[in-house]
Amino acid sequence: MKKRKYHYFFEDNSKLKVQEKLDFKQNGLLYYKDIEIECFDSYEGDLELFAVPIKYLHNFDTILALNNLTCDLEDFFDQCREVIAVPEKHQNEKGTEGKMNFQAYFHDFPTSLESINDKAIVVVALAPIKKMLDAKGKRLYKVAAYVHANEFNFSPNIESEELIPGYYYNMLRVSEDRVDGKQIYRRTGVFSTVFGVLLDLTKQNDIHYVYATMGKENTKIKTALVKLANDYNKKHDFFSTISNSKITFLHGSNKYRNKLIDITNDTEQLEILYNKSHKIRGKYMFNQFSSFKDFLHTYNRVISYSKSTKAFMLADKNGNMTAACVAVNWGDYLSFNLDNPKGIFRLVEKLKLTNKLVYAWFTVGEEREVDKLYKGVSKYYKDNYNIKMFILNSYDGDPYQKVKSSLINDPMNYFVIHDRPKEYQKFKEYSKDENGNVRIFIDTAML
Repeated sequence: MKKRKYHYFFEDNSKLKVQEKLDFKQNGLLYYKDIEIECFDSYEGDLELFAVPIKYLHNFDTILALNNLTCDLEDFFDQCREVIAVPEKHQNEKGTEGKMNFQAYFHDFPTSLESINDKAIVVVALAPIKKMLDAKGKRLYKVAAYVHANEFNFSPNIESEELIPGYYYNMLRVSEDRVDGKQIYRRTGVFSTVFGVLLDLTKQNDIHYVYATMGKENTKIKTALVKLANDYNKKHDFFSTISNSKITFLHGSNKYRNKLIDITNDTEQLEILYNKSHKIRGKYMFNQFSSFKDFLHTYNRVISYSKSTKAFMLADKNGNMTAACVAVNWGDYLSFNLDNPKGIFRLVEKLKLTNKLVYAWFTVGEEREVDKLYKGVSKYYKDNYNIKMFILNSYDGDPYQKVKSSLINDPMNYFVIHDRPKEYQKFKEYSKDENGNVRIFIDTAML
C-alpha cells in the first residue's frame, strides 16, 4: 500500500472551510484542497488525481495550470473522449468474453454528459510523462482514467420527507495505453486508486450509499469492486438486471404510432406522468426524483440538449393518460458500437443496429397499454430518426418485465456499496414486492 493525494475541487465550503479558491466569473467560486489517501496500485510513476464538479471541466485548463500541467483544454477533452471510448469488456470468470463488448463515443464532450447530470463529480487520473514539457515548461501527461460520481438524493420510504444523499458511479474507464505490449495503467491497478478517490469522496461528503451498473459477465470488474469494498471496510451487494433491445422495424406499429400524443412541453401531463411513476416507484430502493420539481430539473436539461427526445402518452376516449414514457434519443449524445460481438449480437453488428439508440425513461401505465406505447415509440423513432434499436432495462419485480423482454439482451449487475448494514436491510425489506423481489430504482436518463 502507498499514499497518494488527490486534488479536490468543490463549491460548498461550509464543511472543509479552506482558504484556497478559484474565481470563475461565469460559474462562481471553486474551493480546493489536497487530500491524502491510501492506494493499492503498483504504478511506478506519478499520478495527478482530480475530483471536479462536471460544469468546471470547461475551466479545467486553469486547474491544469495550477498544478503545472500543460493547459491545452482541447487536448484534455480529446484524451478524455479517447478513454471514455475504451470498450467495456464483459468477461466471465474463465476469461472468456461475453456476448457483448461496447464502445460509446460521446458527441460534444463534456456538454452532452453535463446535460444528463449537472451534479456529477468527475474523477480523472493524469499520468505525467517523464521529462516531457510543453513550450511553456508545463508537464505533458496522459489521461489514465475517467469516472463519474453522480450525486443524487433518495427517499427512504414513500411517506418520508427525508432525503438521503448517494452517488451513482458510471463512465468507469481506464486507458488501454501500452508500453512494450503491456497495458501500463490497467495492469498496475490505477482503477483501484481512482476508486479509492471515489470512496474517499463519500467520507468528505458524508455519503453512505453508492451504486453502479456493469455487465454481468464482466467478472474482472466485479472481483475488483468486491476486493476494493472489502479493502476499504465497506459492505456490498449485487442485484441482477437486464438490458433488452427491441429492433424498431420489427417491433414498431403504425397503428400505435398514430395514437401517440406528444406531451414533451405539457407540464400538466408531465406532472401526471411523474405522480403515476412515484406511485409505482415510491417504494423502490434508492428512489430518486423525490419531487416533481426535481424530476423536471433533469427532464428540462435533457430536452434542451436533445431536441428529438420526447415525452409521449396514450389516452382513453376521455383524454385520460393510459400509458406514458420519456423517449431519450441517445443518438443525440453518443455513437454506440459493438466490439467483437458474440451470438445474436454478431447479426446486430452486421446490420449496424446500434448506430443510434432510443431509451425508455419513466414508463407508467397498465402493462397492455405500455406495450402499445412502446410499439408506437419504436415506429416514431424508426421513421423520423432512422433509429433501429429501442433499449428497455428491466429486472425481477419490474411490472413491465414481460413487455420489455427480448431475445436481444445483455445481463447486467447492479452493484451497491454501503456502510450502514442495519439501515440498508430496512431499505431492502421495504422495497420487496409480494413475491419477495427487491425492487431497485434504475430509471436514470442514461446508464
